[in-house]
Amino acid sequence: MPITWIVLPSRHAGSLTPDSVNAAGDRLPTGIDAVPADTRHCVSISSLNSFDDSARWKVTVGEFRPGIKPWIAEQTITTRTLDGVTLISEITATPA
Repeated sequence: MPITWIVLPSRHAGSLTPDSVNAAGDRLPTGIDAVPADTRHCVSISSLNSFDDSARWKVTVGEFRPGIKPWIAEQTITTRTLDGVTLISEITATPA
């Protein structure tokens, strides 16, 4: 399966569907801007299922900020393909 690596700076908030349902809501661009430039990430993405124009993904993100203990977050991300463009429609945290 081909994997596309996407860098999502806040100026690209258009990468969300117009009807996206995200726990972070409008805070997503602010959160992205708050990450120090020298932060490293390790990301694992696994397909959960697909239906019609949507797909669900299990995403595990390890974040390594300088001077802070690393942390890992698990999320489920739903994408939708609209007019040939794949966008994020939902991001939910996976309960611990």
